[in-house]
Amino acid sequence: MKNIVLILALSFIASAAYASKARLEALGEDQNGSRYIDDERNIFLNPAELNNHFDFMALDFGSTAQILDGENTAKATGGVINKLGNKVYGVYFGQDSNTAAGQRIGAFAAVNDIDLGGGTKGMSDANYSAVATRLKNTNTVDIFYAREAAVKWGVKLNYSSSKDEVGSTGAVGETSQTGASLTAGVIKGDWEIATTIGLANNAEAEDVVTNVGTIDYEYKGAGGIELNVTKRNLDGSNYFLQARRIQAEQDGLDDLTLGTTEVDDEWSVLRLVLGYGRVLKQNESLDLFYKGWIYNDQQTSKAFVKDNDVTEQYIGLLVGMESTLKDWLKIRGSVSNKFFGTADVDGDKKTIANAVDVNIGTSLIFGDMSIDGLIGTDADGDGTLGETGDKGGVLRTDSLMSRVSMTYRF
Repeated sequence: MKNIVLILALSFIASAAYASKARLEALGEDQNGSRYIDDERNIFLNPAELNNHFDFMALDFGSTAQILDGENTAKATGGVINKLGNKVYGVYFGQDSNTAAGQRIGAFAAVNDIDLGGGTKGMSDANYSAVATRLKNTNTVDIFYAREAAVKWGVKLNYSSSKDEVGSTGAVGETSQTGASLTAGVIKGDWEIATTIGLANNAEAEDVVTNVGTIDYEYKGAGGIELNVTKRNLDGSNYFLQARRIQAEQDGLDDLTLGTTEVDDEWSVLRLVLGYGRVLKQNESLDLFYKGWIYNDQQTSKAFVKDNDVTEQYIGLLVGMESTLKDWLKIRGSVSNKFFGTADVDGDKKTIANAVDVNIGTSLIFGDMSIDGLIGTDADGDGTLGETGDKGGVLRTDSLMSRVSMTYRF
């Protein structure tokens, strides 16, 4: 540990810490961008931001075996963004959509959760894991293009595809998946507007073994849409709106008899988020972050379970900070909570349980390169994330940083 500090102290002086999933998540934001914090990963939220962020390479360390990409289950991703004249081009690999994958496998998560009596699940944990692994995003690529004329504009195409005819596991036979989406955005004055349209989100799985029968499953989720609008103010604050609509269909689950649980052929999602965020510069080395938002998410027949109509509502509040301690070291952190939160499940309401979320992160800076990470999410120090106890209040210097990213600006 002393040697690491000594090496860092002798490193080149840098002007800033750069973009990464680790930085955004330490500040309580989504890995795909922030609606009020200036960050290079905002290109995933609105590709028009390519006109503001270019000439860099970003690498996020992780495992390609992860099903969903989270702060404790990091997936490997990376890409490069380059400006040529007044045009910006870019390509990213492995930037999978948690929304698309989560929808495909959400039905099997529901079957896995169903108790048939005597502690028997509708689907075993092992079989659920096998199916989810086969239906996750694979071979994902993002292509970017942007330029500045009367307005700043940009587009991003995301594509994922895979097929497995030979990898039968005993839990599932042949599988295939295809995902595609198009994001377009503009920046004009103080306004930013971006729309993502789901072009394809399809998955098929044959001979899926459950505890109540074997099925052939087909998921169709094309046509989803998300709108993001941001209004920037002179005082450094932003107002923002997110609206999301997803409609999905399935075939195969209705062949099962899940005790008293009935299956629906359709699953719809409607989400609205309205918020306000501000970055307040305290001095040359310290920025404070404030955010408040109203969240409403309505899901009809969630996970294709009939009458599983779930509505979640709350007011979220967050405070955070980012400080330059040394020329080679930045530290950041945030705490958030949900207030007046309720979840309505088919007419039965409950208060959302304690939802305090604390994140801490750091950046180690070597000239034009920075290495970012979250601190203290690997409880046992073996480097394996997503285990019981991770992010459980333990700081281990033998496994100091997780969600590790490297950004190089050229």
